Amino acid sequence: MKRRKATLLSSMFVLCLIISLAPVFSNGQQEDGRKSFDSAEEWEQYAGLGQYRPKEDDWEEIERKAKEEGHLVVYCNSGSIFDSVRTFSEEYGIKVEPYDLATGSLYEKLGREQKAGVYNCDVVLSSGTHTLNNEFVKRGTAYRFVPRYIEPKLLEDIEDQPLGIQRLGGKAVAYNSEVYDKPPVDSWWDLTRPEWENRLTMKDPMQGGSEIGMMMMFVRNSDLMAELYMKEFGEPIELSEGVENAGYEFVKRLIENGIVLTSSGTPAAIAAGTKGQEKPPLAIVSPSKMKYRETNNLAFEIAWNLDPVGSYVSYQALAVPIYAPNPHAAKLYIRWAYEEGFEPWNQTGTWPARKDLPLPPDQPALSDVKTWYEDPDYIYEHIVEFQDFWIQHQSN
Repeated sequence: MKRRKATLLSSMFVLCLIISLAPVFSNGQQEDGRKSFDSAEEWEQYAGLGQYRPKEDDWEEIERKAKEEGHLVVYCNSGSIFDSVRTFSEEYGIKVEPYDLATGSLYEKLGREQKAGVYNCDVVLSSGTHTLNNEFVKRGTAYRFVPRYIEPKLLEDIEDQPLGIQRLGGKAVAYNSEVYDKPPVDSWWDLTRPEWENRLTMKDPMQGGSEIGMMMMFVRNSDLMAELYMKEFGEPIELSEGVENAGYEFVKRLIENGIVLTSSGTPAAIAAGTKGQEKPPLAIVSPSKMKYRETNNLAFEIAWNLDPVGSYVSYQALAVPIYAPNPHAAKLYIRWAYEEGFEPWNQTGTWPARKDLPLPPDQPALSDVKTWYEDPDYIYEHIVEFQDFWIQHQSN
């Protein structure tokens, strides 16, 4: 209990520090006075959202009202947001306040503000769709908005999602290409072998983000994990006492094999890719970390062909929170995030949600990679029991 309280206090301090340092992008436009609304329906009518969403978007009118609003606040879990909103501000002369927040902190902040009747945020752009959908959209405190002309351009796998998906990320196994000319493992079960004891690293799933969703998909596909164990080791899997299936057994053995947890994916990627090592670790990271091959001089590749999946695929979603002070600026930015403002995320390891956009260099098509897609409803329904399992075995 003491450790949890200390972690919470530390997280709150970091959150306050991040908020205090958030930059403001402006092109000389001053913020107008905020409108006040007597009901959610009145706000929906003004915003053109919910039951008042028109069948067609009038972009001339949206842009006119957005410039009248003159202000935009974005909560995001990616540092690339700063480049995206900077160009947006330059294009439209709208003042922008972007906040780069860890996924868990982002939703905690948004939820706390809404409960207090404080409505600052205009756009959410984040992973953690199980939280965004179930605790905000389904409860009527955030709204899906995808420009009508973009909807038919979305990938078939996501066009019916209850959230607007801007891009798809991944989680995969990275290895040091200076030491290994090909992946040194061909199965996720290999990561539980003695030769990888204390030589596997990843961001702590308990810190929020898509790592926990990835780990939960091994449980979700426990029958397949049992079959793969038989294929890999030539005998049926024996479950530990109190462990209900092969997916949980896999997670337990990863922990017991000394998986090294970090505060983010970047140090995990650097640990795996740093040159000059004799026995470098593997890392479970987002393939987008491949950008550090140049900036940090890393020898870093992705093992795309592991069994049963080469990559877990997660969603980066967009939404407009209820009572957003600047909903038309929010709409205009969401269009930008699908268009010119997508460029900061257009890098190896990220798949655009639009099927008409070219893939980044060295990026395999989703159809060429064995994948598990994020299952937001499953994650939301079972996340507490998974967290309990993880904490119990991590502390043993």
